[in-house]
Amino acid sequence: MTRRKNTSRAYSNRRRNQKSRHAQLHGTVPSIETLDPETLNHAVINLSTKIQEVTPHQLYLFYLGKSYAPTPALPDYAKFRLDILQFAYKLRWAWFWHTQPQPKEAPSILAAVKAMEKTLIKSEETKPLKVSNNHSLELYIERVTKDLLQTNSLTRTKLPDNLPEESRKALSEMAKWKDVVIRPADKGSQYFFLDRDDYISRVKEHLDVDTFDTVDREEAENATKLAIINWITQYHDEPGFTGKIFEWVTPDDFCKPGNNYVNPKAHKPEKNYPGRMISTGCASAIKNLSALTAHELTKVDLKYAIQDNNHILRKLDDLNSSGCLEGKTVIHASFDIEAMFPSIQKEVGLEQCRLHLDKRENPIILSTDCIIDALEITLDNNLTEFEGVIYKQKKGTAMGPKNACAYADTAIDKIDRDVMDGVWSHAPLLWARYRDDVYVPWTHGQEMLDEFHIWLNTRMPGIKFTLKASLDGTEFLDTFIYTKDGRLHTKPYSKPCDNHASLVPTSCHPTHTIKNIPYSTALRIYKLTSEHEEYITARAQYTRYLEARGYNTSIINQAFDKVETESRLSYYQLKEKKEEKNDKGRLIPLVTVFNPALPNIGRVLNSHKHILRLDPELCKAVDPDGIFTSFRGTKTLQEILIHSKLSPAEESSVQDTDPAPSDTAEVTSTGGCFPCAKRCDLCKNFLKTTSTIRSFHTNQVFSINGRLDCDTKNVVYIVNDMKCQLSYVGCTSDSLKVRFRNHKSHIKTKRRTCELSCHFIDNECLHNLDRTSAKFYTSSLSEHITVTILEQVDVGNIELNAQDRLIICKQRENFWQNQLKTFKHFGGLNVREER
Repeated sequence: MTRRKNTSRAYSNRRRNQKSRHAQLHGTVPSIETLDPETLNHAVINLSTKIQEVTPHQLYLFYLGKSYAPTPALPDYAKFRLDILQFAYKLRWAWFWHTQPQPKEAPSILAAVKAMEKTLIKSEETKPLKVSNNHSLELYIERVTKDLLQTNSLTRTKLPDNLPEESRKALSEMAKWKDVVIRPADKGSQYFFLDRDDYISRVKEHLDVDTFDTVDREEAENATKLAIINWITQYHDEPGFTGKIFEWVTPDDFCKPGNNYVNPKAHKPEKNYPGRMISTGCASAIKNLSALTAHELTKVDLKYAIQDNNHILRKLDDLNSSGCLEGKTVIHASFDIEAMFPSIQKEVGLEQCRLHLDKRENPIILSTDCIIDALEITLDNNLTEFEGVIYKQKKGTAMGPKNACAYADTAIDKIDRDVMDGVWSHAPLLWARYRDDVYVPWTHGQEMLDEFHIWLNTRMPGIKFTLKASLDGTEFLDTFIYTKDGRLHTKPYSKPCDNHASLVPTSCHPTHTIKNIPYSTALRIYKLTSEHEEYITARAQYTRYLEARGYNTSIINQAFDKVETESRLSYYQLKEKKEEKNDKGRLIPLVTVFNPALPNIGRVLNSHKHILRLDPELCKAVDPDGIFTSFRGTKTLQEILIHSKLSPAEESSVQDTDPAPSDTAEVTSTGGCFPCAKRCDLCKNFLKTTSTIRSFHTNQVFSINGRLDCDTKNVVYIVNDMKCQLSYVGCTSDSLKVRFRNHKSHIKTKRRTCELSCHFIDNECLHNLDRTSAKFYTSSLSEHITVTILEQVDVGNIELNAQDRLIICKQRENFWQNQLKTFKHFGGLNVREER
């Protein structure tokens, strides 16, 4: 009892210290009552006819910003245990590879191939690995695991909610909207409310017949897979084509087309907020092939392409140092390429890529022909889906595939070289292109600039430039470039639609993330402002922006003072790379989802590092200083409210969204899941009558053997979450009627007894259950889940006790979890247990 009190007291002290540090970081975070109504209204552009008036609490959510993370529920301790286990596997793998015989000197080709595999393919070192033979390593893992999991009911205390109660309700309501679509602005920090029909028409405007063809899904997917397999067969003898690469680029059975979505442009109200369409392909058949070609295209040297703000600042400094602007009138010209990505003709793009790929440092790893053919497959087989229709892009490239930017930059490099390498008679002093935006300080007069503009539009078929020119200056990236005293100067620039919505300090993020925001803002302002007077003005302006978001003035001033201790040039000039031999081991993070209710992971990891240092040989494989905590973000407002895939218009019934095929309602007399004769609460509200089963995570359909109902004992069952499209497989040695009664109770009382109840507790905004009475609770829960019995487990003829029968059921449960892909790494709810 004393130990539990001490643990609880230590936890309370830690929470109090954390709150104190957090309070020092920010001042007074604006509340709904203190905010100016105009500030709230500016956060949302309401184009919906179905939302006549946006409530203050809805506006407040968008004022907080898309990256704002509401206070989560208590941690998913099953997932936390899995993260700790994967951390242990990474430590063991590091020691395992260290103890394997290593070649004295790896050939350069082999080293390059290994580097490519490491960059492209996700590490497999979270796969299970048995206990190592190193006592210090295993003792460290044991101590760390024990301390991190020493939690009990007294320590599992949720922090106060960082959202007002009414705003939390508004969040829950908006997450269920079907007729209204929420989209972020293409640039800036505003949001749009659009009627579903209006949004669909905006997307379909981009899916025109000139750029896209509608295709049959099965036929197009099979053609894509066949093209990739033929490519693999043709180039499998390439030096860089290892077994890992072969397996990685081969499409699996879970591939699916990408999604199309549109983000309206808030800075163009005069054109009715036109949209920028983006195609995602996170699970498409060409995803990995696209990443492979992007990896090779990033090796090419594009002499005139701008990489980032630092690069353009260096270019401007070089131009000023040359003195060539003195006595000349500078017209600041800004060129923009209209619809660059879909306008690049494939023949021209591939020709330019071939030209540059031949100049790579290691073209013998994967030949130019190999990469060009792979690139052509990704361009010809970019499949996307919208409203159930499959589209194939036949012109240019989409914004979304991993190789899109590298491909577009390489193709447009032809124009860059035509401009600067003598094709145009009066080359500009500087041609700075970042994607589709170009900045030119023009010194040859307006008439010649107009001629240059006309000439530009003849350089590549389909590529057209628009021109905006001014003597006062122009914006490029987030910088405003202007002339003063014969020199080019810069200062920060933001579009009029930008709300300067920095992350509010009350967001559920690690403290160091919040603290870094004033510093990163100060660093950006200091770098981009070339004149001291302008810097003083910009510092005061951005200090007000941060204060308005709730940051403490002293923290902001400390950040600006810190960046001013170094010269401005030192932050963006190129630094020489020092080649130092690293005798230390690799970096190994413990990666988990951030939650303030978790123990202090960093302190636990550090408190036991002395154990690792007892073995000098172990330190060569596992550097104690290289062990640290890395957090995945908690769910943000954007992840809760905004999705790339358009959700179904309405859910007329639970069965409409069930993953089972449409013919599963016809249950045969020989086998299936049936309601009991009494039509109990489970059978009336939750049990699905069917003869076949399928989860949300696989396309395979299985038949149910035997006639099963809720009174059948020793069963494996599946629970489908219809709202989140997730599946959970469980088992019981008792009847399903008894087991499901426990599930219902634990979800209602918020007891974290299994992955299913933990999911409902952690996603209350999506599962807004009515717990006011048993009748209302059953009715609301039945809208969220369905239950199906998969099979009755054969436990043998010998009379076994319940525990022994459960062990046999667990084996079949594990079998069905694998068959139906319901583990978390497949996207399901189940967590694999160590057996």
